[in-house]
Amino acid sequence: MDHCTFYNHHLVYDQIVRVVNEHLPHADKDFSENSESKIIKIKQKGGLFGKSRTLEIKYRERTNPSYHLNSVNCPLEQNLFGMLEFVGSIPSKNPEITELFQQKIATINSETVFSSPSGYSKEAVSILKALGNIGSPFLFVQPSKFFKASKNQHFLDNNFQLLLDIRGESQINDLPVEIESHYRDNKITVSASALNRKEYSESILTSHKVQVNKHLPVTEEDVSIRTKEEILDRIYALVTVAAKGEGVQPDQLGAVMERLHITQFSDSEKEMMSKEVLSDQEKANATWRYESLNALLWTIGKIDVLQYPSVICPVEEIVSMILEKTREDFRKETNIRPKDQILDALDLVYRMNWACVNARINNEEPGGNLIPGVVYERHYALNWVVRYQDQDWDHISTDT
Repeated sequence: MDHCTFYNHHLVYDQIVRVVNEHLPHADKDFSENSESKIIKIKQKGGLFGKSRTLEIKYRERTNPSYHLNSVNCPLEQNLFGMLEFVGSIPSKNPEITELFQQKIATINSETVFSSPSGYSKEAVSILKALGNIGSPFLFVQPSKFFKASKNQHFLDNNFQLLLDIRGESQINDLPVEIESHYRDNKITVSASALNRKEYSESILTSHKVQVNKHLPVTEEDVSIRTKEEILDRIYALVTVAAKGEGVQPDQLGAVMERLHITQFSDSEKEMMSKEVLSDQEKANATWRYESLNALLWTIGKIDVLQYPSVICPVEEIVSMILEKTREDFRKETNIRPKDQILDALDLVYRMNWACVNARINNEEPGGNLIPGVVYERHYALNWVVRYQDQDWDHISTDT
C-alpha cells in the first residue's frame, strides 16, 4: 500500500476536490464526513484488461486555525504537538533546518492522508504533485516504491525532497514558513510576564544541565484557579488513595474517611478503592500520587517550597500534617497561593516534563537528576489546579 500525509498551512479541502475532479474526471467518487474528517473514496476503473485502483483521501483541519500552537483543542493539534516532540528528538545533522521545520509545524492548519492499497496510479501521482504546489506543504511518508528519499520514515518538502528522516539526514538548505496575512494581523500578543516566566524557567533548567526546548510555547496566563474547597477535597482523596496503594487495611482507611468526611473520589479512584486486592501496577500508580498531593499542599500554602524534583517528597511528614488535624482546623491553616506563583511552578514543570519525555524517547536518563515520576505527578496536579482544558481529574493531559 502507498500511504502519505500532507500537512499544509492553508485550509485546502476545496482545492483537493478541484484537483481530484481535474485529474480523475471519470472516476467513481464517494464524499462523506464524520465528526473529525472529510473523506473522499475514489475508484478508478482499469479499462478492458487493467485492474481497478482505489484511492482514499482523509482530510481534517484545526478547530481554530492559527499560526502557532499554544494548547490542544482538537485531534490535529494533539498530533502536531506530538510531531514537534518527535522532530525535537531527532539528532539532526542540520540544526537550522530542524529549527525552521519546528516553526513550520506550528503553522499547520490542515492534514490530508492519501492511501491506495494497490499503489498510486499516474493520475494519483499527478494529484499529489498538484497539491504540493498549493502553498508550501510538507509530507510524512513511509519508504515505498514511490517514496524513496530515505530507507526510514521521513519528511519531504513540497518538491518531494528529503526534509528530514529519523537519522537526521536532510537534502535541503532552506524551508519556507508561510503565515497568511490575516493571522499576522490578528495574532495574539504574548505578554511580557509570560515571556519572562518562560525565560526564567529555561535559565533554571540550564543551571541544572537539563535539556531546554526553546520552541515550546509560553504557558497560558488566562486560567481559572480551582477553589480551596475543590483542592482540599482532592488532597483528602489523594492521601487516601496513596495509603490504599501502600497497603493500609480497609478498616483503618474507613475510619479515616469517616472522621475526615472523605467522599470526593474520581470514578477511577472509586473503582480502585472498591478492590480488595490491587495489582503491582495499581499499587505503584496509587503511591506515586503522593507527589501530586505534595504539589497540591504547596498550592494552598501548607508547604513553603516545592523542592527541585530530584528527590521524592517526605511522605510521612505530609501525611501527618493532613491526618493529625480535624478537617476544619486544617482548612483554617490554608490559603491558595497567588496565581502568578502557581503559573511559575507550572511553566517550569511543563518544560521539565518535556525534557523527561524527550529522554525517554531517546532511551536516555533525563538531565539534572530529574525523577520523571515526580515531574509527571507535579505537572498533572498543577494542570488540574489551573483547569487545563477543563479536564476532570481522571483525564488530565500533560502535553509537552
